[in-house]
Amino acid sequence: MITTSAAGRTWHFSHALGRPTGEHNGAPDGSYTGGSYYPMDIAMAPDGHIFVISRGIGYELEGYGGDVLLRIGKTTIDENHIGDFARCGFVWPAGIAISQDGNVYVTDEFENTVSVFAPDKILAFPDHRPDESINRWGIAGSGIGQLTNPSGIVFDADDNILISDSGNHRIQKFTKNGDYISSWGKYGPGEGEFKRPWGLCLDNDQNVYVADWGN
Repeated sequence: MITTSAAGRTWHFSHALGRPTGEHNGAPDGSYTGGSYYPMDIAMAPDGHIFVISRGIGYELEGYGGDVLLRIGKTTIDENHIGDFARCGFVWPAGIAISQDGNVYVTDEFENTVSVFAPDKILAFPDHRPDESINRWGIAGSGIGQLTNPSGIVFDADDNILISDSGNHRIQKFTKNGDYISSWGKYGPGEGEFKRPWGLCLDNDQNVYVADWGN
């Protein structure tokens, strides 16, 4: 279950509850549009829109040219589904965050990358492009600034990015363009140590909270 709070409401998205629905953006047969399919993370934009990253069904849907359930969905606070984008644009998307200028950042724990998308490039179902991102960065590895299975992602008050570098058991900090700033943490059960950290959030004082999966 993933949860966020906005406009006095609490929003819940569950892997178990996510399903394809036909009430939204117009597939002729009424299938595979809107809703979410294996939702992984949720983020609120400065303008109040909600973005949900769905991991999809895991294989190409016959007649659609890809896993079109693998996508970013955009809705209003009143649950009006606006549309989807970045269909088939990932392998294993994990985390999603919104920068101060409204762009959408998604971690891919298989590709070891961060992809950046404009928030308003909605494509009618089931359209998708080879690469809709406006920027993509990340190098696989365990060195400084490299990533292994990046998952949780969040922006701080300075519009810099914190990422749970899960496979390297640490948190890394970057500019929104991918320039390395700092990192902390190592493998272990002790204070300041992690075993596959995943979720991230910050409070109003910019303290960092980490969901440490292995501990």
